Amino acid sequence: MTTVGELARAYADLICETFPARATYLGRHEHDDRLGEYSREAIEAFGARVRALRRDLAETGDDSLDAQGLDVALGTELLEVEDEQQWRRNPEVAVDTALGACAALLVRETQPVESRLGALAERLRAVPAYLEAARRTWSDVPRFWSEAAYETAKAGAVFLRSDLPGAVEDAPTGTARSVCDAAATAADAFDALAEHVAALPDGGTWVAGERAVQERLRVQHRLDDTPAGIAARGEELVSQTLDALAALDPDWRRLVTREKARHPAAGELLDVYRDEMERARRFVEEHAIARPPSAALDVRASPRFWADLVPYAAYDPPGFFDSGATGIFWVTVPDGDDAAERLPGHARPSIVLTAVHEGYPGHHLQLSRANEAGLVSALVESPLFAEGWAFYCESMIGEAGYYGDDRVVRAFQLKDQLWRAVRVVVDMGLHCGDLDVDAAVDQLVRVADLERPSAVAEVRRYTSSPTYQICYAIGKQEILRLRDQCLAGEPDLSLGRFHDELLSYGTLPVPLVARAMTAPRDPQ
Repeated sequence: MTTVGELARAYADLICETFPARATYLGRHEHDDRLGEYSREAIEAFGARVRALRRDLAETGDDSLDAQGLDVALGTELLEVEDEQQWRRNPEVAVDTALGACAALLVRETQPVESRLGALAERLRAVPAYLEAARRTWSDVPRFWSEAAYETAKAGAVFLRSDLPGAVEDAPTGTARSVCDAAATAADAFDALAEHVAALPDGGTWVAGERAVQERLRVQHRLDDTPAGIAARGEELVSQTLDALAALDPDWRRLVTREKARHPAAGELLDVYRDEMERARRFVEEHAIARPPSAALDVRASPRFWADLVPYAAYDPPGFFDSGATGIFWVTVPDGDDAAERLPGHARPSIVLTAVHEGYPGHHLQLSRANEAGLVSALVESPLFAEGWAFYCESMIGEAGYYGDDRVVRAFQLKDQLWRAVRVVVDMGLHCGDLDVDAAVDQLVRVADLERPSAVAEVRRYTSSPTYQICYAIGKQEILRLRDQCLAGEPDLSLGRFHDELLSYGTLPVPLVARAMTAPRDPQ
């Protein structure tokens, strides 16, 4: 009989063969020189094989946590391929995939540089045919998504012509020339694609709809709530957070604005982030918050070509198959004409919270530990757990004393909580058709205090990721609910012991982990 482990390996092979960019991020490098085939036939064949794997999984009769987790991953793939079909309706999927596949080989130093750049040249050569096949796949493209794809494709062409040559200038002359020649041809293909999508007729709404949102909640996140119930949880958190901010300082918006002006100089930025990341790591270890991961974390300056993609900072985790790889925390050090505008995003309280969220005990600790939990966890990658955990860490570590009595950091932490709470309301409103784009932007500006350009960029991203934005706040609430349940059953349970068991299950949806952790235990 086929086992869950065998099915997981077959699923991993299928992902890597069909979507080489995903293979690179998983740490499977035999496909680094490929982009794969972007066609209706290839994607529908992938869906059919996923459906067969899910049927085989059901036939095992296995009800283990790994089996349930694998069912989450397979079910989510089918939602995307068969129900939502953004591969057919959203041109930005193909544009992002091609650009991300190439950028990954520049920044993920898990293979020798000659090998990576040789593979990069091959991927770049594949771009024109890949994009041409994507054109033949699209239908019913909403105008909002075609406009977004136009902007991304034009930015991709600029990146390939202007920024990529500098990223390979230290490579041997022949290798650099090969990459740059392929990049120039790929840039032409992105420009041509931009003109094509600009001329597409409006294919209707991008709104997922209440039924699709409900299926995401049920299948991917394993939540029993309705979309209206999730929105109500977000609205309650908005109200609670506004009350907490007002109690801390009635003029909290002025406080935040003032403190944003107090930031390190650009030349000091990397050292400040490194010091804060190390302080967070030591605190986690000394206070037994959770067992540290074996993977190291390196703080680096983002490559210049990433400045627009990563305006402030981002974390890049080790792939499951990249055994012993280092996690990278990228910091975009502002320079050029807009440096003064970007630096307030690196205010010192923000640096403190970012180190906790992205590094210790947030994403780096959790995702590195998840690689130890096995292949199924790596394939599921539940955002409800991953984003919920990192957001939970921001308040949990404060409860443990990390922020001391610093009311400014507390104000920034609550401000970020308000932003995540508004995201819940906006996510449900957008995808259930209760909010249009302008109203969603207005909520982020008026309630969460985002600058309007940032709010516009955020909402554009939200339209193509139904239910992702709820994962921060709702995931945190689910973890807190589980912590309360565990403490009720075992009052002497330490925070560290709770966290270590929670993290031992990998990145599975929190409700699945909760059922495992609260199930009756064998006294033996």
